[in-house]
Amino acid sequence: MTQQANYTTIRDGFMTKARTLTQYFVQSWQVTDDEADVNRGAKYYMILRPGAAPIAPVAGLETKKLYRVNWNITFDLQVKYKDFKTSWNEFTALRDAVLNKFVFTMDQSIPGTFGVWNVAITAPDPPGQKPPEGAPTWVGQQLVAIITQQIDLTR
Repeated sequence: MTQQANYTTIRDGFMTKARTLTQYFVQSWQVTDDEADVNRGAKYYMILRPGAAPIAPVAGLETKKLYRVNWNITFDLQVKYKDFKTSWNEFTALRDAVLNKFVFTMDQSIPGTFGVWNVAITAPDPPGQKPPEGAPTWVGQQLVAIITQQIDLTR
């Protein structure tokens, strides 16, 4: 039987692990792939969407069907606030918690998956503010999680 891999399994495992940050994500719908959930009234959100999935055979083992996939999960971290003075501290605390959970840890596993041996998170742009009219202001940043999974098709 060969190992199966797919984005949905990686995304669901990433969401499961992120939801353990219960200081920020009290409700499971705060870590979501449905952008409409931000209208449900919480302060902190992680909104996921698919990213790239570069696939490469492991160098020197091309004939053995051993591959590395760099699953990319694009996600927005958002913090709703009313006080500008505290907004950046609240945002950076959330971002630090996410980095500590996924990157700066010896446990780089993703629940429900196999062969994950590295998780990296990068941000192409700095965080910013989005003040919608007549609503609380949001501080947010788009980040990309790169989850490296090794898949052995001979198993």
